[in-house]
Amino acid sequence: MEESYLWKSGIAQYEMRLLIEGAIALYEDEASSLLSLAMKAQRYEAADAFEAIGSALYSLRNHVRELQKAHRTEVLREVDAVEQA
Repeated sequence: MEESYLWKSGIAQYEMRLLIEGAIALYEDEASSLLSLAMKAQRYEAADAFEAIGSALYSLRNHVRELQKAHRTEVLREVDAVEQA
């Protein structure tokens, strides 16, 4: 049976979300000491880069969350359409 675009995109979104959540966990738990090291060493460009990476991760997570909400809405719409037929 051929998988639909909706099915494949849902799986891809799930995988993206897991990767992003893992990256954020590493950023917050393991790599946060790098920011304080950069600040102590007066490596402000490195500190800014670290902050930019965090901002990008959080923004990407929000985008994927919104994509997942839209996907869920479309799946429910299709289920309703099949049930109505």
